[in-house]
Amino acid sequence: MRTKYSREEILNRVEEAAKTMTTFYQQPFVNYRGTLLGEKEYDTEVVASYLLEHPHLWDQIPTITRSSYRVAGHDGIAQNPDSNQAEAHLAYALANRQIPGLGTILDYQVPLKRSLHDNAGKIDLIADDGTIIYLLELKQGASSETLLRCVLEILTYWHTVDHSKLIESFLGNAVCRTVVPAVLLPEVCRAYQELEELKQGKRPQLAALMAQHGVRAFVLDSSLNCRHA
Repeated sequence: MRTKYSREEILNRVEEAAKTMTTFYQQPFVNYRGTLLGEKEYDTEVVASYLLEHPHLWDQIPTITRSSYRVAGHDGIAQNPDSNQAEAHLAYALANRQIPGLGTILDYQVPLKRSLHDNAGKIDLIADDGTIIYLLELKQGASSETLLRCVLEILTYWHTVDHSKLIESFLGNAVCRTVVPAVLLPEVCRAYQELEELKQGKRPQLAALMAQHGVRAFVLDSSLNCRHA
C-alpha cells in the first residue's frame, strides 16, 4: 500500500524544493501517484496548484548558452546498442524522421550543459514543423513517471536553453521560430494514462499549469506515428 501524505506534508516539501527550481522536477513528490490523506485530490495536483500560484519561481533557472546545441556525430544510430536506456533507443529510432503533426526531428539527446559544473540534463528530441521548434520530453512504454514529472522536466529545459542560439544552431541566423515545450507519450506509459484523465477533467490543476506555460502534448503509437493529444 502506498504511503498517504497530508496536504500540509506535501506543501512543506514543495516549498523547500522550490528554493532550487533547477532540480525541482527530480523531487520524489512529483512522482507520487496517490491521493491525499483523507481526501480524493491527487498529490500531484497540490504540487501543480502551488506552481500555478507562484509562476515567478521559474525565473530562478539560469539560461545556459552553448557554443552550439547541434551534436556532432548524431545520425540516428545508437552509440551504445547494449544500453538499457529505452528512452534513448526510442529517440534514436525517431531521429531524422518526418513525423506528421510534429515535423522533422532535428536532433536527439541534446545536452544543455556548457561545463561539467552545470546542473542540466539533455533534451530528448527537438522537432521543427516550419513555424515552431518543439523541445520534447519523450517517455518509453514502460515508464511509470507521472505526467507532472514529464511536464516539469521539459519546462526546466525550456527555461535553461538559449532559444536564439538553439534556433541558430539548427536553422541558421535568418530563420524565425517559436520554441515550445512539449511531451511525447507512448499510448501505454503512465503519463499517457494521466493525460487521458486530464482530458476528462480529473487533473484540473495540471491542465491549468500546462496551459499557463504553453506545454503541448503529443501521443506516439506503436508504429511511431504521432498525433496531437
